[in-house]
Amino acid sequence: MFLGVKMPLINEHLPHAKTGRSSGSHKKASLRNARSFFGVLAISLTIVVSGHADNLLQFGNLKYLGSFRVPNGSQGGASDLNFGGAAIGYNPGNGGPGSLFLSCNAQTTTIAEVSIPVAINSTDFNALNTAAMLQACTDPTAGSTKPIVGSNGTQIGGMLVYKGKLLTTEYLYYDSPGTTDRAIFVKPNTNLSQSNASGAYIIDAPTVDFLDSWMTPIPGPWQAAFGGPVASGNDGLTIITRTSFGPSAFAWDPDRLTDINTGISSTPLLYYDSSHPMIGQWDGDAPNNTTTFWNGNGAYHGAVIPPGARSILYFGEQGYKNPFCYGEPTSDPALDFQPVPGEPGVIYCYDPVGGGKGQHGYPYQEQIVAYDLNDLAAVAAKTKNPWDLKPYAIWPLNNYLGLDGKSNATPGPAVYDPTLQRIYLAVPGADNVEPYSSLPLIHVWQVNLSNALSGPVIYSHPSDQTVSIGQTATFGVVASGNPIPTYQWQKNGADIPGATSAYYTTPPAVPSDSGSLFRCVVRNSQGSVTSNTATLTVRTSSNDPVILTQPSNVTVNAGQSGQFSLTATGTNPLFYEWDISTNQGQSFSPIGAPNTPSYATPPTTVSDNGTRFRCVVSNTNGSIASQDVVLNVVGGSGTGGRIPKRVFAPNKGEQGEMVCVSQPAHVSGLVYAQGGDQQATIEEDVAAGQCATWDGRNQNNGLAASGVYFYSLRIDGGKKLTGKVVLLQR
Repeated sequence: MFLGVKMPLINEHLPHAKTGRSSGSHKKASLRNARSFFGVLAISLTIVVSGHADNLLQFGNLKYLGSFRVPNGSQGGASDLNFGGAAIGYNPGNGGPGSLFLSCNAQTTTIAEVSIPVAINSTDFNALNTAAMLQACTDPTAGSTKPIVGSNGTQIGGMLVYKGKLLTTEYLYYDSPGTTDRAIFVKPNTNLSQSNASGAYIIDAPTVDFLDSWMTPIPGPWQAAFGGPVASGNDGLTIITRTSFGPSAFAWDPDRLTDINTGISSTPLLYYDSSHPMIGQWDGDAPNNTTTFWNGNGAYHGAVIPPGARSILYFGEQGYKNPFCYGEPTSDPALDFQPVPGEPGVIYCYDPVGGGKGQHGYPYQEQIVAYDLNDLAAVAAKTKNPWDLKPYAIWPLNNYLGLDGKSNATPGPAVYDPTLQRIYLAVPGADNVEPYSSLPLIHVWQVNLSNALSGPVIYSHPSDQTVSIGQTATFGVVASGNPIPTYQWQKNGADIPGATSAYYTTPPAVPSDSGSLFRCVVRNSQGSVTSNTATLTVRTSSNDPVILTQPSNVTVNAGQSGQFSLTATGTNPLFYEWDISTNQGQSFSPIGAPNTPSYATPPTTVSDNGTRFRCVVSNTNGSIASQDVVLNVVGGSGTGGRIPKRVFAPNKGEQGEMVCVSQPAHVSGLVYAQGGDQQATIEEDVAAGQCATWDGRNQNNGLAASGVYFYSLRIDGGKKLTGKVVLLQR
């Protein structure tokens, strides 16, 4: 799929029902090693319990007011806000517009309080107002008796002023044991100079890392339905299996935080765990925003819920690179997916933003993801599962100061002022105008909660797209209206059957598609509007790689080898990368096969049945992926249809099964962590119908941490087989 850096929005009403530039890492010291801390803006509207249901927010309900800067330099010798702003809290107690708590330098667990000046809508940093420092950077947990302790340090997750008290969450940056269950500290006031905090308190969830970051008040009409007055969440951390694969939200009651040794319960409202990654796999292809909405290059952190609406909006960022790439970043597009010299098994990922070894998703899009609060209430009522929910809209945020998808600055956390009805979004690292500075910038939006009926308005029109033969193109519009509008895409003036969302992705392009015109008609009961037309150009130059003959599905008996091949043309040299998928095509990994237009599998077993393959053909001008093909394995003396057990808990005596054999064989190779660190050497004689296993122990004979691990194995010295297993400490 071809995606430009500026992605359009979807506003589709779904049925109710670096280390690397990656979520879970700190690119700059101010951000969680991944690409971002993302603020969640939750907007809750008056629910049916009050006698009527308010409307879902749309992009047109948000009016951008501008931004303001925060003070630079240390205050009284304390560490300053440089590399800070990864957590935020709103304090209404100072009168007027209130004030903001911001986390300070990410190498510390301190926070500061700043004023809220008038926001200025300007692209000139020097024209912006600067907040005043009200309280210097100080540890908000001072005085507590149960600190959160970890070898890799803690991070401030969020702050919330609740009934005059200051609540603070902390989480472990790298919780390898997976045993932390404490998260919340409580100060009886908002005076940072007093060492009077208590905590950390225990709170119940699938793991505490599903909810130990942002916090937001839940408006009164929703509290009974959700099960508490406060919501919190977390996602996209290092060791992804300990947290949510996408946005999360849990409700709980701070008034119950009375016994430091007794945990309080929480009510799940939204999450996606490792067993239910229903909006996307960590290593899956980039989201298409119709059936998948997330992969490991996206994250969302922070939340507010303004009363008077029925939406929860998550501010964050998503990478749209296809296919998923884990490796070393490069600014040279010709090196994309090519081997790194001297580092076996490591590839380059084109990402001009940079970072270190990890997942890379360039191009990136800053965006708002919107969910319907009625759906969250259904989860609380146990009529839906937390992982059943899908967003109803996605809106891009790449056109604001410091938010362009091309820099280290990404949307951070957000808070809401219910009096002025304003959203404050922190963007860590956006203000680096002054030498050696990396300060957060605060953006401000006014929320218009009017329910007046209005005809559809298009804010962003589809743009022209250029693709190679065999590639897809995606067009999109940003629109709003009340009632929520519908969409109908047209090609050359004729309706496209089934193309009824804010995004439309074409079939693989053929030469005759070049010059086709695409537009979208947006309608509701108050009227209709037609977007500008966008032109699809299909490159037919002989310089680009073009697949002439696609590979085909193959059926073999167990013990035989599957043979796949294709033919391609384009400027030489052509490079061929064969990929394998063991999850029905949701994600692919390079096999490491020879650079040839054909690939022969190792001797197959029945457990290989259904495995998918594809080939990516590239040259210096571009790349193109073949269609997916399926390996069907029947008969033979294989494993009897047995599927390897790749999710296991070694502390319960379980072993992770990797590859199975249909006849006695010697299996050898390595198991390594996501960062590439070797965990175990596999040398095993495997009986017919059995599988090569890993007991979960590392090179030092210690039990490895919970997480996803990768293997690279050979059967009797044959072709290399790669895959992954999930280790859980239960």
